[in-house]
Amino acid sequence: MIRLLLVLLLVSTASLQAQQAGSQDLTRVPPQAGAGENVFPDCPHGKVANTDGLMITKMRDKFALSIEDLSSRLIPIGSEFSATVRLKNISDHNVTIPWVPNFQDVIAGQPQDDWQFETATFSFRIETGVEYKRTTELEGETVLYGSDDKPTTLLELAPGQWASVRVRAVTRCRYKSQDPAACPGLRPDTKARLTAEWSENGIAVQNSNCYIQRGNFAGPRTDSHPEIVTLSK
Repeated sequence: MIRLLLVLLLVSTASLQAQQAGSQDLTRVPPQAGAGENVFPDCPHGKVANTDGLMITKMRDKFALSIEDLSSRLIPIGSEFSATVRLKNISDHNVTIPWVPNFQDVIAGQPQDDWQFETATFSFRIETGVEYKRTTELEGETVLYGSDDKPTTLLELAPGQWASVRVRAVTRCRYKSQDPAACPGLRPDTKARLTAEWSENGIAVQNSNCYIQRGNFAGPRTDSHPEIVTLSK
């Protein structure tokens, strides 16, 4: 009987490891605000042209996001919390996602006037009030970077495989705005709904004599099912 239980435990552990393709704790990674934004310091007054589009080759990629663990379900307003979120490939084909926290590791070696990379952003929003009509995007986006030119900066997920990351956020509005539509203000709520968000984007930046062209191409994105938490003073 003991031998059978040991075999079942080993099989279960091996199965879990086979399904989890990667795991990272990103709670102590310093933020890299504006990575890819002000990338040409020698052109402080350069002309900038922005282009938006879609990552056509990525739009078949499908993901499921879930909150697996919260540091606490009682979260004082304005305080930091951490959570483990799981991103699972539910496509019928292999996919890759950006997987390194250091932007410089991705662009190192690329031509200084022509950068291309991808970002994967983990974030949270919280809904409060009557019928959850007050939505606040929370401070503390966590961004991973990658590039097809550097396969080591990407994580490959086979169908059914997932990646787990530990991230942090603060129960405070993400935007520096006084507009109540953008930052409605958080109030104590015993049944607030916390949702994790994930999105992938492709970024292309070119500089021709300080004429800077920047392309932002939206890729797949997904939200988790909400978790009920208590917001306190």
